Amino acid sequence: MSVGNNDKYLTLINSDQVKLEIKDPVDPTALAQAKDIIQELRSSSDESIPKGTVHPAQLMKVGKKLGDLPEDSTSYIATKEECKTAFDGLSDVERQSLVNIHARVLAFATAQRMSVQDCEIEIPGGKAGHTVSSCSGKYMAQYYEGFNLCLPSFLDITHPFSWFFDH
Repeated sequence: MSVGNNDKYLTLINSDQVKLEIKDPVDPTALAQAKDIIQELRSSSDESIPKGTVHPAQLMKVGKKLGDLPEDSTSYIATKEECKTAFDGLSDVERQSLVNIHARVLAFATAQRMSVQDCEIEIPGGKAGHTVSSCSGKYMAQYYEGFNLCLPSFLDITHPFSWFFDH
């Protein structure tokens, strides 16, 4: 297909032809299924497992049920060597896709981390501000537990409120 000087890329419309359409970006069926899976992962009769925490035995059960783990699996943790073997066994296209994904996640996590910096300002009678310091995973899990969310860039990251947990 060739594009000449007279070809239009976009169709021009007037403002009265614009429709305001707000759609939920999450498919309702997928959301319901995800909630069911999360509920199953967090359900346990073991009193020693804190409420709302993923029970390791449930993770194995759900992983096998969904086909993510072979039925004879005894662990859901892959060794570095197993990961390397799996990576090396991918096609060039699949391997390059993973390399590209890694680069994008790393770039975003780095930018996100760099956006959180120490801050100090002069105020009448002194100074106000905050410092950024490392926060262990234990405290981070407690802090974000109510969000029911964990992003890759949240793992082992320095958080602006970490001083709160250390004092």
